[in-house]
Amino acid sequence: MTNEEKERRIEISDVEEVRGILKAIADFLKDIREPIKDLLDTLMGSLRGYVLGEDVANFYKKLKEAGIDDNKAYELTRQYLSKRMLTTELIDRLLSGIGRRLS
Repeated sequence: MTNEEKERRIEISDVEEVRGILKAIADFLKDIREPIKDLLDTLMGSLRGYVLGEDVANFYKKLKEAGIDDNKAYELTRQYLSKRMLTTELIDRLLSGIGRRLS
């Protein structure tokens, strides 16, 4: 066997090894796609409008029950909603990026 033939066999072996690795990765991604989708759907469900509205209302209610005055409770609730909306935006960006990579 010539050196050229040996090099050719090594190249073919390397290609087959890379092909096997990529197949394993592809299979793994297919296996985790649905669980990740379910997890993200659950997470996003908690950020939907009606759930978020109830959460913010409960936050305000708890502040009032704790004796916080109206102005302070209003301001804290505005800040809380603002942070939740920012979180929603960041999660949306994250999910979009993940979705593009899994597609």
